Amino acid sequence: MHIPHLRLTAAVAAVVLALDQATKLAVIDWLAPGTGWPAPDAGIGRYLRIVHVHNTGVAFGMFQGRNTLFAVLATAVVTGLVAYTARLPGDGRALRVAVGLVAGGAVGNLIDRLRLGHVTDFVDVRVEPWFHWPAFNVADSAVVVGVILMMWQLWRLEQAERAAHAPPAEPAEPAAPPVEAA
Repeated sequence: MHIPHLRLTAAVAAVVLALDQATKLAVIDWLAPGTGWPAPDAGIGRYLRIVHVHNTGVAFGMFQGRNTLFAVLATAVVTGLVAYTARLPGDGRALRVAVGLVAGGAVGNLIDRLRLGHVTDFVDVRVEPWFHWPAFNVADSAVVVGVILMMWQLWRLEQAERAAHAPPAEPAEPAAPPVEAA
């Protein structure tokens, strides 16, 4: 186990967790549940709002009311990610950052579930009437970015592994000498 290598993951997770909890606390203090700012029909409010939404489900508000299940799953995921990170070779910096993003986001939402009984979402992106993304938070964003980075890094490692084990390319046959015209 490479405990010193966990420092980068822990640092990224701590930054995500601090930003997530600070922004959620600001929203809880500033807006009553179900309200938002600015008005949805005023200027930038047509595209971006800060809202105060309670979510007992997962991404996009799916599976509402299963808070305990998601708390248990988040705990298992974070535990598995930490164990995985501890076994990464020393050159796996990007994977450590990705795991830190996912772990920090998962713990941020887990704290909400345990403390409040729901996750506080507050970023509301829309382009009415064509598009309205479900509200999300810093933790959600970190998880998504972390998973994408992790998938990209694992794909790159797989490609490098394949290239290292690929049979050598056969040498090209020499070109035939040009035929002279008589």
